[in-house]
Amino acid sequence: MEFAAKHNINLVDGARLLTEFAGLLPEKALALLKLATKGDFLTPTCPGCSIKMISRKSTGEGRAFWGCENYPRCKQTFSDATLAH
Repeated sequence: MEFAAKHNINLVDGARLLTEFAGLLPEKALALLKLATKGDFLTPTCPGCSIKMISRKSTGEGRAFWGCENYPRCKQTFSDATLAH
């Protein structure tokens, strides 16, 4: 909230956002929806490097996990038992 106030950003809660969204013309609402859902939301982003992680398998056990593309400089990982290879 402090950052938003400092940079003249208006914050709204989910209910107000939906109300504002519903008030748009249909073509504007569709354009906004396309923009908001553009991209890869299934691949996690490394919290340290802000880049998409890559799917990997551990060498010993073959365990699936997400690893930062900047390894070995960044060693951030996320376990994912459902990760498909």
